[in-house]
Amino acid sequence: FAKTTAFQNLLTQSMRTAYCALNLQKCIDSWTSLIFDTRDVQMEFIGAGGHNAPRLSQEGSYSSAHRDAAALKAWDKRLRHFLRKYFKKFKGQRVVPPRPSSWGTAFYSFIGTYLMVFSLTSIGNRVKDATMGTDALGNFTKTDFITTETEEFEGWFFLMINSMGAVSAMIAAAPSSPLAQPRNVFFGHLIAGVIALLLDYLCNPKFDLNYIPPWVAAPLCPGFSMGLQAKLGILHPPSCSACVIYTMGLPHIKNIGWYYLACPLLLDSVILILIACIFNNLSEDRSYPLYW
Repeated sequence: FAKTTAFQNLLTQSMRTAYCALNLQKCIDSWTSLIFDTRDVQMEFIGAGGHNAPRLSQEGSYSSAHRDAAALKAWDKRLRHFLRKYFKKFKGQRVVPPRPSSWGTAFYSFIGTYLMVFSLTSIGNRVKDATMGTDALGNFTKTDFITTETEEFEGWFFLMINSMGAVSAMIAAAPSSPLAQPRNVFFGHLIAGVIALLLDYLCNPKFDLNYIPPWVAAPLCPGFSMGLQAKLGILHPPSCSACVIYTMGLPHIKNIGWYYLACPLLLDSVILILIACIFNNLSEDRSYPLYW
């Protein structure tokens, strides 16, 4: 029920904003028309040279002008009320910020983050040495943007990507957060990876489609990913970085194609979840996961 109410409030505010934006031009046009109608009535009245001749014309014009003025005044009142409430939110909601953590919590956060990232970098280094030079991934070319020279490299598997540092920190420092639970970590990366790989078909010149440029596809990936994750109730923000890394990725990242979904994304997720379960539960004050 709480999710439904929050979604309804968000939808209501979005509709109000869109409604004001769509009708802002109409308000401006009505205000401009009011000014010109009033000026025309005054010019007609002065040109007639009296108070009796233009009476009927004035009544019709003034009636229309009054209606436009009333509509403009109503829109102006609504807009000012919306903007007043909108900018008032920037002042904050008078919520007390969290207090600094204890030294024990800080120590566990440091050690947990280090162990998780170290596991990925060490295992990833072994994986790279084992897979480089094989024909499984083929070769890829890299172009120097300064000299425009191309060089051919051998493909390899890897584990460590930038977004996994954020995942490690979230699981180690905030294990009780709903965003850091196993289902969020695993399925969040699954959704983000699939969306990134599908959109890559529309922006990668390798597939001869190139319908949209990468700088347009890059923000679409996290947008679609967050929307779907929010609908399914498995939000995991660091997964957005993972899909952007692939969409705007280096040649050796895009070279592995759909393998990117299995390694590094899902394999890294499983490794981090297992380490988090082992490490976080060593402390009496911690319990991970809260739910699977």
